[in-house]
Amino acid sequence: MHKSIISEKQSTINYRGIIRDPIHGFISYSDLEYTLIQHPFLRRLHNIKQLGLSNLVFPGATHTRFSHSIGVMHLAGIMAGKLSYIAQRNSDLCREIFARCDIGPDNFIKTARLLGLLHDIGHFPFSHQLEISLQTIINMSMWASALDQRIPETLRHEIKETTKRYSPLTRTKKLHEVFTLNYINVLSEYVMEKYGGDSVELLRTVSNILKGDFLMDDASEYLGFKASALRLLGSLISHDVFDADRLDYLERDGEMTGVVYGIIDTDRLVHGLTVIRDENGELRLSIHDKSMSSLEDIFDARYKMYKSVYYHHKSLAINIALNKIIEGLFRIWDEVVPSDLRKHLDTPSLLYDPVHMANLIVQQKFLYTDSDLEYLITKMIHARDSIASRWAKSIFSRRDLLPVSLVKRPDSLLTIIQKYSENRDALDIANQVFTNILGSTEEIRESIIDRIRKEFGNGIDQDNIIVDFDKRTIFNVESLKMHRQFNSLYLNALAKVSSVILLYVFVYSDDEKTHKAIFSIRSMLRNSLSRVLENKIKNYLRA
Repeated sequence: MHKSIISEKQSTINYRGIIRDPIHGFISYSDLEYTLIQHPFLRRLHNIKQLGLSNLVFPGATHTRFSHSIGVMHLAGIMAGKLSYIAQRNSDLCREIFARCDIGPDNFIKTARLLGLLHDIGHFPFSHQLEISLQTIINMSMWASALDQRIPETLRHEIKETTKRYSPLTRTKKLHEVFTLNYINVLSEYVMEKYGGDSVELLRTVSNILKGDFLMDDASEYLGFKASALRLLGSLISHDVFDADRLDYLERDGEMTGVVYGIIDTDRLVHGLTVIRDENGELRLSIHDKSMSSLEDIFDARYKMYKSVYYHHKSLAINIALNKIIEGLFRIWDEVVPSDLRKHLDTPSLLYDPVHMANLIVQQKFLYTDSDLEYLITKMIHARDSIASRWAKSIFSRRDLLPVSLVKRPDSLLTIIQKYSENRDALDIANQVFTNILGSTEEIRESIIDRIRKEFGNGIDQDNIIVDFDKRTIFNVESLKMHRQFNSLYLNALAKVSSVILLYVFVYSDDEKTHKAIFSIRSMLRNSLSRVLENKIKNYLRA
C-alpha cells in the first residue's frame, strides 16, 4: 500500500518582475532568472520555434523554445511549491527530503524553476527536426569518423554515442542535452562573476539533475537537500507519466496549432500533487485520486497531439526533406556559407561541438537559430548541386517536391485489422500485424515502384525512386506498469492505444523530374498501396 501525504502549495521567493504568457497568464521571475533570460543562450531561444518547421503545416505554430522554457519554469515552480509545502506540514517528511528544513524548501522551488528555464537551452535550430538530421548524418559512414579533430576526444566519443542511441521514444540522452549541459557550465562562470556562490550551487545542482545524477555533492548539501529531493526534482521535469515539460508543451502546442486536443486541467492536477512511498520505501511523485481525471486528460491530449500534430504526415515529410537538405549543406558548405562565417565554422562538423558553438553564441558571431539555417537553405536553392537545390526548394518554395505520403492516416489501418480480426481484440494483435508488414517491405516497395513504372515507362529514372517506411509509437504501455499508483481503466486503455505502431510510407526521388511524376499520381499510388496493405493484413490474420 502507498502512503499518501497531501497539502497545499506556497512560495516565499521574492520576484523582480512579470511576463505575460498566453497560456499561463502572469509569470514572475527573480533577479537570477532575469539575468539568465538576458544571456545569449536564452535570448537565442526567441528565434527557435518550438515545433521546428511544423508552421509550414500549422501556420500558427510559430511559438518559440523561449516561451516554452518560461512556461516550464512557471509550472515546475508551482509543482515544487506544492511539494515543499507538503514537506513543511510534515516534519518527518521534511527531514527525509531536506538536510535543512529552514532553507531546503525555498531552494527546492528555486532549483525546480531553473530546471524548467534551462532544460532546453541546448536546442538546435528547428528544434528536434534538425537534431534528428544531425543524428542521421553522423551515422553515415563518412561522417561517423569525420568529426573535427579539434573537438576533444572525450567529447567526440560522447557525441557519437549520443547520436547512436538517439530515439525520441526513449529516455537515453539526446544530442541537444549534451549542448545544454555544456551551456550550463558556461552560465555557471557567468553567474559566479555577477552573484557569487549561492547561485552557482543552484546551477551545479541543476546540471547534476539534468545528467540524471541524483547523488549528493557539496552543492546539494549546501542547498539543504537530500538525495530524495534530487529525485523528486528530476521527476518534476522528466517523468514517464506527467511533468512540467509535458504539461506546458501539450497545452501550448495545442493552443498555437489551433487544435483542441491540448486542453488539460493543470490547476486540478497540481492541486492533487502529492508524494508517495513505493514498495522500496522511496519517495515518488504522485497525484491524489481526485485528480485522476486531469491525468487522463494528459494521456488523451498526448495521444491526439502526437497523432494529429507531431506525427502529422506532412510534418514527417518535412523531416525527410530536412535530412536531405542538411546532407546537401554539408556537401556544399564552402559554396553556401559566407566567407565571414567560414572563419569561425570552416567545417560543418563543428556544428556538433557544444564548446565551440557556445563560444560563437556568447560572442554573438553565430547564434545557431532558425533564421541562421533558413538563410543558408535559401542560398542552397541556387546552388550548383542539383540535388541540394531540389531539396532546398521543397521547404520554402515548392511543396510539390516534398516526399509523398502514401499512408496519411495510419490509425485507419486499425479499422482494416478490426474488419478481419474475427472477434479478436484489434489492439492486442495490431503490433503483430504491423511488425509482419514491416518484415516484407521489399515486396511492398516493389509494388509501389512497379505501379509508377506502368504509368510512366522509361520516361522517368526508375533507379532513383526511394520508398521509406516510418514506424512510430506514442507511448510504451509497459512504462505505465512501472507506476502502479496511476490505476485507471481509462488511463490503461489510452496507454494501450498509444502503444500501437503507427505505420507511414513515403515515396520520393532526388531527381526533380522523377519526383514531379510521382507527385502527379499520388492519389493513385495511395489507393494501390491501400489495397496491398489490406491484402497483407487479411492474409496474415487468416493464416
